[in-house]
Amino acid sequence: MSYRIKREKLIYAVYAALILSPLIVLGIQSFLVGKNLFFGVPTWSDELDYFREILSFRSEGFSFNGSLFAGHEAALGPFGAHSFSPILAWGFYSLFSWSEHSILICNLILLCASYAVFVLINKPRGSKLFFVCLLACIYSPLYLYLYTSMMEVPIYAFTIVYFSFLYRYHTYQTKLMGALMIVAGAFVTLLRMPYIVLLLPAILSLTGYKLNKKAIRNLIIYVVAFLITYKIYNLFCADYPDWVTHRISEAPGIIGKIKVVYSNTLTNIKRYFSFSSTPAQVTLRYVYGFTILLFLIKSLFRVNNKKLEFKFEGKAFSMFVMLGGLFAIMVSLYDIKDYRDYRTFGIVLFFSLLYLFTEKKGDMVYKYIGVFFVLVLFLTSFSEGLTKDRVIVRKAITYDAFEKNFSDEDLKGKAIGATWDINWEDVGLLKSIPAELGYKVFIEGEEIPYLDSVDYVLSTYKYMENHTELSEKLEFMFDVDRKYLVYKVK
Repeated sequence: MSYRIKREKLIYAVYAALILSPLIVLGIQSFLVGKNLFFGVPTWSDELDYFREILSFRSEGFSFNGSLFAGHEAALGPFGAHSFSPILAWGFYSLFSWSEHSILICNLILLCASYAVFVLINKPRGSKLFFVCLLACIYSPLYLYLYTSMMEVPIYAFTIVYFSFLYRYHTYQTKLMGALMIVAGAFVTLLRMPYIVLLLPAILSLTGYKLNKKAIRNLIIYVVAFLITYKIYNLFCADYPDWVTHRISEAPGIIGKIKVVYSNTLTNIKRYFSFSSTPAQVTLRYVYGFTILLFLIKSLFRVNNKKLEFKFEGKAFSMFVMLGGLFAIMVSLYDIKDYRDYRTFGIVLFFSLLYLFTEKKGDMVYKYIGVFFVLVLFLTSFSEGLTKDRVIVRKAITYDAFEKNFSDEDLKGKAIGATWDINWEDVGLLKSIPAELGYKVFIEGEEIPYLDSVDYVLSTYKYMENHTELSEKLEFMFDVDRKYLVYKVK
């Protein structure tokens, strides 16, 4: 067998490994933690909200009554704090089946398919293929969420598809490829609005990264289109009282709103440069910050004969603006705490590293720095115990008390409320509640003013013992296996 044939077989084997890398990585993780992570079910509040929204949508279309927080409803439609993004991400999969494992399975399919798109469109070889495989296998902000039902995983998948079109457009600037990259980037934005920044390199690529009249026109269209889309998106999005945007809207006058933004920015900057978070969180924050600087330097200098010389590069500068733009959004309008910034920064950082590793004539020193960043993120991820609270079951326990005690006339157009303490770690409960019923979560301390927004209340013995004042507003209906209590609102 000739060397060329052997080389081709090896390349196709690496392609297969890249495409199947999500399954391989999750299999290795399962072995290391001693749990079959392929049987992970929605556990965190966001995951449970995604699962329930699709469950209701699959059964009732857009006629279900559902919102994450009672009293905080979307202006249009039944969607909660995540708007229609879950429908875009997983709605197609729900047409075939829907179970407690469906989001995880669908996420893995999407990731594998996205790598297949990248391979088919761009056919990377050599160092480019090696670097992309390295990123796919050990990029911790991605693999720490492979076993979850979080939205981040499909966003990674569609970001890879978007990058595939953008990368192809750099080589063959056809109208079709240009249109595909814009559509793919816009779809990522609809999954989560801050990722509008990902579209910036695509917008600038349409004019060869030159700031001319056409580029300025495109940027104006880009900004106006986003503002219109953001307004429409929010019509279908239930307000979340902890959001900075909610506090801004509630603040009186322009000065009051500016004070909220200033205070939030100052708090987030302090958190960003503190070492009070976990090693993985702190590492990603600093890696992200250094990546912004890296692309600024790359946009202004290149290495020539082991010397730095000034040369402006539009592509790298667009990446610098993209990274910096998300940083500005996060510190001013979002939160640098818990894993909120870790999840959000991780996706844009992944995109920028994909660009760095696949650049055709990039200086290798920048690629090696990118590899160093990936390795540092990988090494600090071992301290994370995200699987410790991960529920792993083959089939979630369901409760038939709802089917026995609700009649058909009880269900249509009704809503059920739940106290905050039972929203976690019970996907079986959400499966049991009839899909026709909206599932609305009361915020601790806000349940009394918002009882008029629901028809039933689902609670626990402990909670009701601590809130005896609710007894005069509620009529007991039935209990659920001595775990939960269901009341009708008087």
